Amino acid sequence: MDKNIITNINREIRSVIINIGQFNFMEMSYELANNDINELLTKINLYKQETTEIPEEIQIGEEIFLSRDIDTMINSDYIIIPSISSMSSSYEDDSSTFKNILKMDFYILNIDDSTILEEINITTQELSSKSNISIEVLLNSFSGQLDIEVKKAFSILTEVIGIRHNEIDISLKENRGIKQGDELLLSNDDTDEALLIVKDVGENSSIAALLYGSINKNDLLKVVPKAGFELTPYFNVTIDNLNDFDIYTAFGIKASWTKGLYVFRPFIGIEFPMPFSGDYLKWLYDHGVPLISYYGVEFSLVHRRLQMLMQAAFGTHFFIPNNTAEDEKKYLTHLGGYINSSFSILINKRFKLCIDLGYKIWVSPYDTLFGESNRHLYGGLMFGLGFTIKI
Repeated sequence: MDKNIITNINREIRSVIINIGQFNFMEMSYELANNDINELLTKINLYKQETTEIPEEIQIGEEIFLSRDIDTMINSDYIIIPSISSMSSSYEDDSSTFKNILKMDFYILNIDDSTILEEINITTQELSSKSNISIEVLLNSFSGQLDIEVKKAFSILTEVIGIRHNEIDISLKENRGIKQGDELLLSNDDTDEALLIVKDVGENSSIAALLYGSINKNDLLKVVPKAGFELTPYFNVTIDNLNDFDIYTAFGIKASWTKGLYVFRPFIGIEFPMPFSGDYLKWLYDHGVPLISYYGVEFSLVHRRLQMLMQAAFGTHFFIPNNTAEDEKKYLTHLGGYINSSFSILINKRFKLCIDLGYKIWVSPYDTLFGESNRHLYGGLMFGLGFTIKI
């Protein structure tokens, strides 16, 4: 296989391993085939015996391992070895694009008994206008999946070393596989009895907040493997106090990035405004479909199961017209955004229920739309309900 591809694979795996923090990384110049992996296990098992001397170097497949490499592996508990299963490209008639697919296998070797402990299969894909596969793009997309799968295979554990009211001191520190926003469960608990969230990661120890349940000193906790974001489908109602108290509704979905973050978190979202009373949105729907996209920042305050998010977002109000005549192609009709306070209660480790209270405002740069007089401002008080899925 092309050495550039191997180099890119090494780069992505190194970034995952370093971020997890509890594993060493050994770079390889060539890919090992399935039979090479079995041969490697046989050699390691052989050299573990004190009666067998490790040579200066051995060759397995195309890869040359030095004696220090073999010694490192012999003194390890586990080894993760990547292997590209397939790369392909196919033309998609519906979208007039090429679908490029990369399939990779990761073999976790148990050095203690010289066996393959687990095989991780990861598939990533990208759409492009060209048939040649962009290996960098495909590899960039699998690093997050690999991080989750490795954490599933190897539970990252930490010990409770102190309890101060709602704050829990834990033994894991910087560069040991833990980040702000990570969640922790009791290591022997699969029933969701207690849940903690990491508030601060320090040089010698870290601090977590207890969300629910009870914890005792010396309890062993494990990091919950997650992708690190939250999805919130929602419904809200806006009372337009700027225009005769018209009422608008909206369905939407918001995604917040939580990996490595605790207090300030970025988010993006999209929503579909709908008319309830009043003429303005009904008039827009006579000509097409309005659509809102937005992005912003939220400030998080957590106490046990309760969370308050103070949010500020900037958005663009798009429009997909029914009439595609040139003079009707005003796809961007408004600019604006909202401020919002979102109050939620944690139901379990995966779900929260939310209530929102905020204010929206939208400003149009156009005096006219569709040949008629346009409303420059609309918006007002917003009330909403939703639920959050932690992923």
